[in-house]
Amino acid sequence: MPAPRRDQFDSSKPVWIHAISRCVRRAFLCGEAAVGRSVEHRKVWIEQRLCLLAGEAACDAAGYLMMTKHLHVVLRMRPDLVGGWSATEVVRRWLAI
Repeated sequence: MPAPRRDQFDSSKPVWIHAISRCVRRAFLCGEAAVGRSVEHRKVWIEQRLCLLAGEAACDAAGYLMMTKHLHVVLRMRPDLVGGWSATEVVRRWLAI
């Protein structure tokens, strides 16, 4: 049985995480979908969203790879940055996302 995340990582130290997100029901994330329909424009959307999330959350996006049906992202979590945030700053960042 998998261990909870609080037991997998030391929350006081920065860690590197490899995250994967897959499409379901034979959907395409980007590229050429069935019957010649292109969803290539989503690459720009995803890249902009990753930049926004990395800028507002306590993480650094070290790299990413978009494939037709899934996405890989390498993140460095930065708990050292969160300690200086006030409650107002946390709410501001949450609403920006």
